[in-house]
Amino acid sequence: MHQTIQIQIEKTGPATSIQDQGRRLSQHLAIACAGVIDDYAYRWANKLLNNPLNASVIEITSGGEHWTIKQPGWLSYTGADLDAQLNQTPIKPWQTYYLNAGDQLKFNGPKQGFRAYIATPGGWQANHHYQSTSCALREKASGGWGHWLKAGDQLNANPAPSQPRANQTKKLAKRYQPDYQTLNLPIILCRQSQGFNPKQLQAWLTQPAKVMPASNRMGIRLTSPQKLEWQAPTPLSEPTANGAIQITPSGEAIILMADRQTLGGYPKIGHLSWWARCQIAQAKPFSQIQWQITDINQARNKQNEWYRYWNSSS
Repeated sequence: MHQTIQIQIEKTGPATSIQDQGRRLSQHLAIACAGVIDDYAYRWANKLLNNPLNASVIEITSGGEHWTIKQPGWLSYTGADLDAQLNQTPIKPWQTYYLNAGDQLKFNGPKQGFRAYIATPGGWQANHHYQSTSCALREKASGGWGHWLKAGDQLNANPAPSQPRANQTKKLAKRYQPDYQTLNLPIILCRQSQGFNPKQLQAWLTQPAKVMPASNRMGIRLTSPQKLEWQAPTPLSEPTANGAIQITPSGEAIILMADRQTLGGYPKIGHLSWWARCQIAQAKPFSQIQWQITDINQARNKQNEWYRYWNSSS
């Protein structure tokens, strides 16, 4: 029988939670999809341990974590470089680690990127809600642990059919590790973009925007030197989509993310591509971003190219 890891959380940061791919059939019930907001880093966290694609992981936002290892086992760590230390020795993301009982693991704070993903063989044990372990705190009926992880929680791994052998550490090749310093985001303009003042829209797309500290898993808020004025009749509320860019009455932008509401009535400029959504999930407060206009076919081709690679390497 394989031994599975157990961790105890001694201290936790502002928003650490259990997540998986999220809920696919819940929006008609006004329940958020939730799920990881950086799908790229999440997939690699599970891939490095040969986990099923939908295995539950721990999503750490910003750091501030301190864990004690109660039972030994394997972890993978992907996404942001949160200045992690294992027994006071710095460790880096995008690889697996074997931890012994009594080890101390800390994630101090973001050096590059903003969200890290921690997987273990078999995934973390967690409650399911609407076929997902994802925690959406706003719903008050969420999966995972039903709350952001806090000091005193003890997490166990699910039984896994196999474990990596000792000294079998895996590391993702450098060319597949994203650069979170440069944020050039592909944006697909939508029909509603024609309802904004054309000169303001052109200026908005060419000027850098800045991520505001009030951002969260529900939406990434942006501020820009150019405000946008809506010049058409008020649109009706409609179902929201992951990566949709809404413009508020004050002219600021909100990029809708995993915990978004299921209906929205603010006008939209467009949507982020899959890759852009993974990138913006890693943007620290006050990060600057640049827009790259693309069309839906280019975005779809790039995503399909990624899926073909992923499926061929499985």
